[in-house]
Parts: sequence; C-alpha cells; structure tokens
Amino acid sequence: MKMNSLKAAAAFGLTVLLANTAAAQNSAASSPVGYETLTFSSGFTPVGLRLHEAPVASGVITAVDDTSISASGTDFTSVLDADTEYVLEIEGDSGVIAVINTWAGSDITTPSSLVGEVTVNTTTFTLRPVATLATVFGAANSAGLATGSGSSAGADQVWVPDGSGNFNRYYFDLFAPPAFSDPGWVQTGQEGGVADALVDAATINLVYADGVVMNSPAGGEFVVTGSVKLTNTELSVNPGFTFVSSVAPTGANLATAFGSEAVDTPDITSSIATGSGSSAGADQIWVPDGSGNFNRYYFDLFAPPGFASPSWVQTGQDGAVDAAVNGSTIELPSGFVVNSTAGGNVVQAVPGFYSTL
Repeated sequence: MKMNSLKAAAAFGLTVLLANTAAAQNSAASSPVGYETLTFSSGFTPVGLRLHEAPVASGVITAVDDTSISASGTDFTSVLDADTEYVLEIEGDSGVIAVINTWAGSDITTPSSLVGEVTVNTTTFTLRPVATLATVFGAANSAGLATGSGSSAGADQVWVPDGSGNFNRYYFDLFAPPAFSDPGWVQTGQEGGVADALVDAATINLVYADGVVMNSPAGGEFVVTGSVKLTNTELSVNPGFTFVSSVAPTGANLATAFGSEAVDTPDITSSIATGSGSSAGADQIWVPDGSGNFNRYYFDLFAPPGFASPSWVQTGQDGAVDAAVNGSTIELPSGFVVNSTAGGNVVQAVPGFYSTL
C-alpha cells in the first residue's frame, strides 16, 4: 500500500494508508483507510468512531420523493446484504446521513424526506455498512476490554445512545447470564428488577455520528480500523446534552468543524446556535479535558471581553469570566458533547485539506 501523508496524523496517534475500497455500482469512492488507537480513562469517557466501514456503493441520485431515492442503473438488491443496515450519506454541504434497511432494485427507502437535500442527476450518495458492537469491539471481545465474570462488576461498559437522551449499556462477560457458562456480550438491566441479558453484538448499531461513552473501572484502549470520511456530517442534537463523534480522525478543531472567528457568523455552517454577548441560547461544545471534566466553548457574535467582534469563547468556569479563544487551537478529541438549548441538526465539517486526499 502507498502511504498517505495525512496532515497531523502523528499528533493524533493515527496511521492512515491509501487504499482502494470495495467496488459497487460504478465503483465505491476511494478513500484513505487505516487504524487509530482510542484511549479511555477510569470513569466516564466520551469516545467517537472516526474511522468507518468502507463504502460499498456510490453514485448519482436520479430521482427523489418524500420516502425514497433512486439511482438508475443500480440494482441495490444485488449490491447490498439483506441482513445488514447501511449509512446513506448525501454528499454536499449539509452532510445529511440516514440509516437505511429497505431497498429494491434501484430504489432505497429513506426514513425521512430528502427532497430538499437532493438535486436530481447532480447530488451524489455513498453507502457504507453501519458499524456494530461486534465490528468495533469484536464478537468475542477481540478489542480486549475488561470483562465481567457473571456480572458487570469490573467490566468496561460501552454506553450507546438510544436516541432519546439515554443510553443502552453493554459489557462482555466470560460467564454471561442467564446460563453463566459461556462468554458473550450482555446488556445491563437498567430498570429495577430487569436482569442482565445476552445480546447479539452484530445487531447493536454504532452509528459513527453518535459518540459512545466508555464507563470503565480502570481505563484502557482499543484499536479502530476503517475508512476516513472526507465530507461533512450532520449531527442530530437533542435539547440538553448529546454525545457525538468528531468524525474526522485528524486535523479537527472548533474552527474546522463549526466555523472560524474570521467572519460575522461561522463560515462553514450557520446551523450552530450562537451567542450575542453571552452563552445564553448558544450551542455549547464541551471538550473533555482528560481529567474527567470538560472545557466549554460557544461561538459569540459579540464576544467578550470587547463585545465588538465574533469569536469562539470559553465559558468562565469556577468563578472565571468568559474569554475569547482562537477556535483553530482547540482540538477536538474523538468524542465530545454538544449542550444545546433547543436541539436540532448541527453540521460538522471536515478540515479543508481532506478535499485533496
């Protein structure tokens, strides 16, 4: 394989190679592939998947309506695996993605209307399998997470967002209930009186835009392999706290992901809610500080202390005042938190140099 000089890769502990991905339709788009070691601390650590399943199909959308898209000349029935769910990526500034599981011939059923996101015969799409608990951590825990022995005590737990602001929680047990004789992945019983239960890790989706949370007694690390996504991603954000992935495996910072302070409004996306002299109403980006706490940032159109120009701002914590910061110096780790007043969709961009990869 030919080595690809992905900028700042070494600083992020990332090794990336340039390889040709799987072919489908005309052929799925080529993209850099490689591996990354993700670390987590004792306690709770947000983690994001920044390397993804390789694309299996790509092409041009030739028709769209409120419930489907079409790609003439493509037989998705022969290209896609009926037992697999896929991430549909709509190329363009919006970064819209959707999980799909129904298709026939040249048509894909979409979970919501993409009419406003698609220009027929111009907009392109990519399909890649959804990552699962099994593909990321191994059906038999090849990632080497700390395991349970008949209970979750001492085990590393993987907390997966359930879409409503809560989490489903999983761990690998060497003597998994209910038989307590064989190893397997287990979902914890979260409500009173509900027992832990075996699950099929291949059916537990880990959608790359959603961050997961590692709940660990001692900390650890695991290796993720996959393909680099080269285009924007739309994050679905709930009111309150949403754990998300930075998606881009290297070079991501507040400015590249959400806009710079060089203009009156964020120049990459207007989807992020801004402040006007304070953090009131703004989407806050909470970045783990490595010690179990978070540094908190928002974009302000009249940033303190001068209140005359737009900038990223770090909120004053522990009695300190809010202060303008250079967003390009605030690196995004693999997982972080968006604290949003209203929720909605927030577009996260990849660094500009990704267009040359």
